[in-house]
Amino acid sequence: MTGRVKAVLLAAIVIVAALVLHHSERKQKQLSLAAYGKRMLGVQEKKAGWKFYMDFLRFLAVILVIVAHSMGLAGTVLASAEHNLLLDGSTSGNVEMLLLQGMQYFITCLGALALVCNLLFIMLSGALLLPFKEEKPGEFYVRRFSRVVIPLAAYYVVYLLWNKTLSFNLLSIGNGVKLILSGPNDFVPHFWLVYLLLGLYLAVPFQRWMLRELPDSILQGMAAVVLAGFVLQVVYYLIGCSFSYRSILFSWEGIFFWGYFLTLPCSRKYERWLLIGGGFSAVIISYLFCMREDAAAIAVNDSLLMLLFASAIVIWCKNREEKMKNRASRVLSIIVQAGNKYSFSILLIHWFVLFFVVERKFNITFKIMQLYGIFGIGGIVIGVLVQLLATLLISFLFALLYDQTVVFVLQKIWDKLVILVSGCISRKMGARKE
Repeated sequence: MTGRVKAVLLAAIVIVAALVLHHSERKQKQLSLAAYGKRMLGVQEKKAGWKFYMDFLRFLAVILVIVAHSMGLAGTVLASAEHNLLLDGSTSGNVEMLLLQGMQYFITCLGALALVCNLLFIMLSGALLLPFKEEKPGEFYVRRFSRVVIPLAAYYVVYLLWNKTLSFNLLSIGNGVKLILSGPNDFVPHFWLVYLLLGLYLAVPFQRWMLRELPDSILQGMAAVVLAGFVLQVVYYLIGCSFSYRSILFSWEGIFFWGYFLTLPCSRKYERWLLIGGGFSAVIISYLFCMREDAAAIAVNDSLLMLLFASAIVIWCKNREEKMKNRASRVLSIIVQAGNKYSFSILLIHWFVLFFVVERKFNITFKIMQLYGIFGIGGIVIGVLVQLLATLLISFLFALLYDQTVVFVLQKIWDKLVILVSGCISRKMGARKE
């Protein structure tokens, strides 16, 4: 059989298996088709303690990921438009040139501020996972493997196929496994965040117990050390010194803890100052990216400015949760909840959708230039919005279908394996006791 026939056959097997498993699960949970459909979309009735603002923040984070990666294409369009105006050489283009340059600054600022998405993902993970929960390390790792590692591997395969580095033979499959184990590379550069999260998850079962025993004063002290470390990194950079005082609290681990800290009652007395600091940080980040070539060294990812900006976003949404829930229409609420459920998968697949489907297949850059020729600056705005919405919508649809077929089947296989291995271990332990 040819590779294409094998792929079609495998896809058919997976689809049939997914349908059978979904039918079995629906019967087991005694749900109607409508109720099960809502559950698949993530819009079913929520449990007590559900926090709408966290769903909103995760959905916002995934939108910002797409915005951050889309701004590069938008910048290319603007640069091309400016070049064409310069070649034209007419004085009538002076105003339009100013408008294009203003748009370029806006795109730069928007792309820079959208990079806060990385910190939002890390902080939300800390806020959700670090609160104490009676869960053995093994149980935690098994659950994380199912929810994170399996989708990561499944979506990695999509990119391997796209890059034509995977085929139906043992050598190719072995090389594919090595690539997945080795982490992000040129065709999945955005996967660095997922592998970082996996590293942070390793210590969670033990951190829960440690943080549970700490009084508020110690937790506030830890938060102060985290903030001080990020301040020192900026100071050292500005005075031209290398920062050699490495600590887990001065990097992504500190941001992971910071997300948890912001959920604690003892953090509320600092919220006003963090909101003010976050507002100033947004202005400074925008300025640096427009005016300095070294902006990335002090204003992205695990930096003081991004930490303050992300904190302000989290606090603002948390303090307005009730207003957000009351004012959100039913449609908006469904969009947020569905977007939240598939946010991780959208994060994984959006790169493929943006650069292969929207850019290469739809040729969005050329279409935006056509819109610019018809509507001027307004055409670029329309084109960029269409690009963002198309990427988000197609990513969501792909995630919905892929998660409920390929990922779902793999997770069910993993669940069966866990039950089988646990049963064997329990029987052996029982035999030893006898």
